[in-house]
Amino acid sequence: MSVELELHGADELVADMQKLIDTAPEALDRAMMRAAKGFTEDCNELMPAGYSFRKTWKRHKVTGDFGITSAIEVRNAAPHWHLVENGHVKWINGTNTGGFVPGKHIAERIRDEYQDKYPEIVGEAVARAMAEVGL
Repeated sequence: MSVELELHGADELVADMQKLIDTAPEALDRAMMRAAKGFTEDCNELMPAGYSFRKTWKRHKVTGDFGITSAIEVRNAAPHWHLVENGHVKWINGTNTGGFVPGKHIAERIRDEYQDKYPEIVGEAVARAMAEVGL
């Protein structure tokens, strides 16, 4: 017994899929960079007024297979950022006072918020990219 199957519109679907393949990586890169920028801005908003880390944030694309960005690495280049974030032993005039300054854990809190926000941001970018090519 043989079955004959006719597909109509397969060529158009293939053409639309190719458009998506051509445009989606750039759209998703932009969405990921917007999310990374939002992350750094949210961290800066929570920072106490006496600290200024606005110009020390670095965002770097991590390129995966096929030349597509797989992640955005966000870090703060300030040499004392880790002390503010994680806390540190208190020293005065080169002497350990035995005290401890607790960390602010701002990036940690914002990271936890972005666990929920990030899929929405990228999902919206995917939906827009698909809508642009008519899928």
